[in-house]
Amino acid sequence: MRSAEEGRRHGRKNSTGGSLSAALATGALGILFLAATPTPLAAYVGPGAGFVFVTSFLVFFISGLIALFSLLLWPFRAGLRFLRRAHLPKPKVRRLIIVGFDGQDPKLTDRFMAEGKLPNFQSLAAEG
Repeated sequence: MRSAEEGRRHGRKNSTGGSLSAALATGALGILFLAATPTPLAAYVGPGAGFVFVTSFLVFFISGLIALFSLLLWPFRAGLRFLRRAHLPKPKVRRLIIVGFDGQDPKLTDRFMAEGKLPNFQSLAAEG
């Protein structure tokens, strides 16, 4: 007859009548059963919930109306903008580029530009 240790090693039933894998499978099925069959809970929905629902609905509804109105008004605004642009004076500056680095020290930038470590900044500074 084999020992209980040898039987457990091979996944066979021991003297208590079950194996570890069967116990784990039974436990997993039990947890799955509990998760699949939730018990209903009673909840109180007060009168304020209706006000919250109505105001939330109104926000979405009015936002949708404003978006629709904006889309319908867009061709007229684009035409008006096109007509007004013909009378505007030409800008003196063709392009403006703002380069900002948070925490960049201007003294260090000038020093690195003088040393030739920042060639792109040098070309930008040369162009004005």
